[in-house]
Amino acid sequence: MERSIIKEIRHMEMAVRKNLSQGKNPMKIYSYTQIEVLRYLFSHPDENVCQKDLEIVTGLKKASMTGCLNVLEEKGLIVRETAEDDKRRNYIRLTDMIKEEGAEIEARGKKLDELITMNICNEDLDAFFRVAEKIVENVDKVEKENISEI
Repeated sequence: MERSIIKEIRHMEMAVRKNLSQGKNPMKIYSYTQIEVLRYLFSHPDENVCQKDLEIVTGLKKASMTGCLNVLEEKGLIVRETAEDDKRRNYIRLTDMIKEEGAEIEARGKKLDELITMNICNEDLDAFFRVAEKIVENVDKVEKENISEI
């Protein structure tokens, strides 16, 4: 059977999703993008974090990040506050409700990172990150050059 990068990426994604939905307090209410956003906000509590910052951190496009933030806001986990110096900019803040769960979310995220990288040496992890970065560069290049042969 021929190996497929797309198939392997999908397989990894499904394995992570399955893990997030397991356990006593399943995190299935959060996508891993939502977890990444929440973890970032927890680790930058005193900073003025705006949507663009989160787009850069996650690699998501504006529309996708807007959707992610809308869901987190609907769940009462974040609020958007208009910047005083620029009414077009909103800062993303955690609500008190989610701050109480912060340690658990951070611990689960860290545990998932440890689980995913278990028994993988640093050299292999470095190679993985280099290859993953190259894949993203290639996909971005296709998008920027509007290559339609795919």
